[in-house]
Amino acid sequence: MGKLGVPPVPVGKIKSLSAFGPKYEVREALRALDDGDWMV
Repeated sequence: MGKLGVPPVPVGKIKSLSAFGPKYEVREALRALDDGDWMV
């Protein structure tokens, strides 16, 4: 079975969650949180 790589993170790119969602800037991850999520 092949090994999946981590996709590149588009740091600095402006994105939104939907066509009408608020805009946000993709940033570097700061640290892992206890629940498995990441602080950015």
